[in-house]
Amino acid sequence: MPGAFVWTIRQLKDDETLVLFTGALDERSNLGSFPRLEGVVTFDLAGVIRVTSGGVNRWIQLLSRLDGVTHLYYVRCSIPTVGQINMVRGFQGKGVVRSFYAPYICEETGEEENVLMTPEQITDINSPPRFTTEAGELVFGDLPRRYFAFLGAE
Repeated sequence: MPGAFVWTIRQLKDDETLVLFTGALDERSNLGSFPRLEGVVTFDLAGVIRVTSGGVNRWIQLLSRLDGVTHLYYVRCSIPTVGQINMVRGFQGKGVVRSFYAPYICEETGEEENVLMTPEQITDINSPPRFTTEAGELVFGDLPRRYFAFLGAE
């Protein structure tokens, strides 16, 4: 099914697991069959293309079943997942965001580009960093205070 929400699990070390998620997180997402995980777990959310309210409920239920996980990290959070972290209490659970994509626009070409960032790069949520590419200067393409709210920094 195109856009179906699927995951791939990779054991990195004895107590370290990487889970790659792809597709649309919605009411059809079957997270009830998600396996029990333990130890350090990293969720790679780069492939999550959409999140609906039905998907939010399923996601929060999944997080509540991760009692064997000692540390939960999120990497490469897609723009839709950042939106949900900002809007929905409990969407992040006990997880820590280590990296995320942010929407930028090239001033010269008007092309949109998703830039991979870390929380450490945002020192002021009112003034996101600018980037330069061969095509031109990239400027942040959203309301910074709203987009970076999940970082909790002023």
